[in-house]
Amino acid sequence: MTWRDVLTNIQTAAADIQKAPPDDMLRLFHHQIVPSGAGNNAQCFTTWYFGGADIRYLGAYTYQIVKLAGDSSFTVDQLKTMFKEFVPQPSEFVAYCGVRTQWDFVQDIVRVLPEIDDRDDLLSLLNAFLSYAASLNGWVYHYMKWEISGLYQHKMPEDIEDMSRLSKAS
Repeated sequence: MTWRDVLTNIQTAAADIQKAPPDDMLRLFHHQIVPSGAGNNAQCFTTWYFGGADIRYLGAYTYQIVKLAGDSSFTVDQLKTMFKEFVPQPSEFVAYCGVRTQWDFVQDIVRVLPEIDDRDDLLSLLNAFLSYAASLNGWVYHYMKWEISGLYQHKMPEDIEDMSRLSKAS
């Protein structure tokens, strides 16, 4: 598979994911199915929490590399090294959590990076992955179980005063 094949695959997936979530997102974030068994005591909150954060990192790290590509003091080889060093670790963890497609893309990108010598070609590939990762992150927030936030309400000044008073009681 050439880098252009990888680009086409990611572009297609990036267009598709804007319309509907991929199955691996539905599996984990909507239906709470964790094929690896990740999470403590048969719960998936920690899997959502850490997996969702690492999905965000995929886009954030890729965005920073794309941004740095605009600085001519960074060579194409340095930009490729940045991708290889920053993106695979969170990607692999997200795959362990159950969202595998992005890991397949990251492995494909790393595999074809040696073929790319042109900055614009590299940016095409990274921007396609950035689009995919950003949409993936959007689905995390769409399916997050926001009702859990009711368990962790802000403390108001009167609550803090009452807590202080109660902490001094015998």
